[in-house]
Amino acid sequence: MKYIIVPYLMLDIENNLTTKNVFVDGILNGLFVALIFALISFFIGQSILYRLKFFISLFFKFAFMVLSYVFPAIIIL
Repeated sequence: MKYIIVPYLMLDIENNLTTKNVFVDGILNGLFVALIFALISFFIGQSILYRLKFFISLFFKFAFMVLSYVFPAIIIL
């Protein structure tokens, strides 16, 4: 007999809400993603403006490391 692992908490929308409302949770998620994107863009923009090549290269190295190691591990899980 084969065992099937079902991540029911990720599929069950009732247990995975912050505000108990799907619409408000979507708005909050969108705002937080936009805020994080704006902060990263501001930081990279200031680094380019002040010619801080070390921070820019560090950011890109970290981003590529996350893309190559963390995301495939999430997909496998």
